[in-house]
Amino acid sequence: MNWVAIIIAVVVNMVLGALWFSPMLFSKKWMEWEGHTEGMGSGSPLAALIGLTTVGGLVSAIALAWFIDRTDTSAVAGTLTGLYVGIGFVAPAMFADHLFNSRKGALFLIVAGYPILGLTIMGAILGAIR
Repeated sequence: MNWVAIIIAVVVNMVLGALWFSPMLFSKKWMEWEGHTEGMGSGSPLAALIGLTTVGGLVSAIALAWFIDRTDTSAVAGTLTGLYVGIGFVAPAMFADHLFNSRKGALFLIVAGYPILGLTIMGAILGAIR
């Protein structure tokens, strides 16, 4: 495994998450549809939330690198691997949670869109930096 590529992928994924859930993109609708009345993660230290999210991103990047390392891949193949992992594994699990918690349909696009795009970008990075 290429640990430099994994760290780069995690950092890029965290930047994507910060943008995705920022006022520039989806924070207002996400907070409204999730029923948040105060700031994101209120009641929990923001540093802990970011740290745990980073650990989750690291686990995802390591698992994705493992999949990609099993093939002789490129940036394009890594991108497709990340996309398929996002659509094939992450989105269905999130969709079930979404349905059983009776959330708005469009909220699923915001909540699942981030990890799908994040895994796709991480796959591109991991495939390109071999």
